[in-house]
Amino acid sequence: MIFKYTIINQYGQKISGRASYKNEEIARKHLEKEGGGVILELKKTSEFWQAFAEKTSGALNRKQRIEFFNNFHSLLDLGISHIDALKDMEYNITLNSEIRIMSGLIASDLEKGELFAKSLAMRGFPSNICELIDAGAKVGKFNYVIHSVYKSEDLQEKISKGWKSVLAAPIIMSFFVFVGTIAALEYLVPMIREVTYSIAGSNEALIPMSSMIVFKAADYRYWIFGGVMGSIIGIIVIYKLVMIKFPAAKRKMGYFVLKLPIAGAFNSYKELAAISSTLSLTLGSGFSEETAMDYARKQVQNPYMLDKMNKIYHLIKRKGKTLTEAMEEEVINMSLVNIVKMGQIKGKDAIAEKLDQASDHYVELTLYNLDILKKSTELLNLIFLSIVASPLLYITVVPQLDQITMMISFI
Repeated sequence: MIFKYTIINQYGQKISGRASYKNEEIARKHLEKEGGGVILELKKTSEFWQAFAEKTSGALNRKQRIEFFNNFHSLLDLGISHIDALKDMEYNITLNSEIRIMSGLIASDLEKGELFAKSLAMRGFPSNICELIDAGAKVGKFNYVIHSVYKSEDLQEKISKGWKSVLAAPIIMSFFVFVGTIAALEYLVPMIREVTYSIAGSNEALIPMSSMIVFKAADYRYWIFGGVMGSIIGIIVIYKLVMIKFPAAKRKMGYFVLKLPIAGAFNSYKELAAISSTLSLTLGSGFSEETAMDYARKQVQNPYMLDKMNKIYHLIKRKGKTLTEAMEEEVINMSLVNIVKMGQIKGKDAIAEKLDQASDHYVELTLYNLDILKKSTELLNLIFLSIVASPLLYITVVPQLDQITMMISFI
């Protein structure tokens, strides 16, 4: 059952949240122990919330998944069993309430005999995570793979934050420049036009074409506004449809992304880190090359690299080629090919170690290139601002310069 609570902890802090307990008595005992004996509110949530929690309990976002796997891995490292670790997280009031509810539900699944990976899948965790954990569990490397998933999710979050910091300023600037342009056409240009026409008198031919363009733009300002918004929406919709309907276009876009300066490098290294980590787990644990590549390809997100990984997988499965032969035919990264080749000569322990080192190296390169991109944003933002602000500058400055030119011509 899901309970809503408010307590005062031993530090005098007021804490509110929701948590899963078997009954109110257990909830009260646990909260009194954790909260220093001061419970301000404790009540069972509505039936709607109970049903909602069951249906949406798997919808942990990436930040919550990072916290979930980090805490779970730490407890497993202490030698605590899976179920006890999850129950410990369920009753840990310092954790996010969604994570606590999730932990309780997964613990309940495990008590019923469900596999951990299957429980995650039922609770809405990404399929690539579930499959990787399933592979780790099969070969007795459960804690290792939980830590790998945590590192992978953490890297994805850092990349996401990096992109947000890079794109935030251009998006905000574009918004304010667009609003400023519409405001100028709505309020400033009519005043400028009135002054310009008073200078020109009855002879409209004296008004320069540069000013007439601005005045016409003001007359059709709502059409311009609608056209810009419609174009943006249209481009997004068309892009989404093309990506869905035309796989070849999707692959080409993936290839284009990988060729972008700096941004392409860290996207490529991110994918290589995931591939190396997965192959380290699977090949190092004695999986067949076909099975290892099957798991590895499911960790790839870039469409172009995914297509390459699928081709490598089918070369192994259908044409009987070895992993190194297939990787040499459909080259993703020659360094990775050489690492696999060298590791296979020395045995599965060596290949696991080498691929682990490669994965850590690619993670470092990913973060290095992301840092370069973030540091270069100041110059990029200045260039971007000079481009998007040019229409606003034209609207506000050019007609006034034309007025000065017209007045000088009358002297």
